[in-house]
Amino acid sequence: MGSVRLSFTASLLLYIASAGGAAAQEEWTASPVDATSLPSEIASETRLKVLDGLPDGLVAAHAGKGDIVSAWYGAPTTRYGHSILGDAVEAGELIVKSAKGRTFSLVLPPSEVFEDRYPRLADLDGDGTVEVVAIRSSLSFGASVAVYGLRKGTVMELASMPFIGRANRWLNIAGIARFRGRRGRETAYVQAPHIGGTLFLYAFEQGRLSGR
Repeated sequence: MGSVRLSFTASLLLYIASAGGAAAQEEWTASPVDATSLPSEIASETRLKVLDGLPDGLVAAHAGKGDIVSAWYGAPTTRYGHSILGDAVEAGELIVKSAKGRTFSLVLPPSEVFEDRYPRLADLDGDGTVEVVAIRSSLSFGASVAVYGLRKGTVMELASMPFIGRANRWLNIAGIARFRGRRGRETAYVQAPHIGGTLFLYAFEQGRLSGR
């Protein structure tokens, strides 16, 4: 798939959803837009303050149907020290609340953290279950996109991208939507947005993340 290198400002909001679900493009463009004008197919998010998670963490809530209604990060840790989000505190745990009111958690090994303020929730493959999209970072190899879900009575990793390849290299989720008119939603993310930035687009299909 195509990618484009972008320069960002604080006021720039990526708008890469094609009107009417147009076919895949080799190149993507970005332009400033008013947030109130975003198309309806953009995955909606409701975020509330976490009471016992990260100091600046938020709860992601899923407004539609599905097996997961909310998710957030816990187990604050300073073991990474990248401080890309303004402080040295990251998360060591993903917490998920099911539609039945049960709470599940996944704890990362000491060599990794969740390097973000909140996870994203969306039915990525259109099967009626909700996936959790997270930014998972290795202390040695930098960030990656990881997808989690509820399976067999627990929360587990379903798919992930390779780590960027070196420490202190981050990525940011730009949006989750039907960018190319597929059944499910695709995840757009910007790799190393603070040092130039390259936009990538991946679909979650048949249990894996694919750029095609």
